Amino acid sequence: MSLVAHTFTAPSSWASFVMNGDDSGMEPIERAMAAQWIDFIGMGGPVSCDDAGFMWSHDAKHIMKLGADCQAYVFLKAE
Repeated sequence: MSLVAHTFTAPSSWASFVMNGDDSGMEPIERAMAAQWIDFIGMGGPVSCDDAGFMWSHDAKHIMKLGADCQAYVFLKAE
């Protein structure tokens, strides 16, 4: 068994919540969208994130339809 890195893009405004569970400063709807995305990914917490720039189409587009400044979140999964 080995760890495989999976990278997903999502809004940068979610980074503090996604990385650390810190939702301070987030509107309730924004927190709900970020939590829904984390559940959808189904990989637990990410191990890192890096700036991915502005994206019209990101991996959270089924939840947050608008373009956004994004992060590339990296998750590890045992496979």
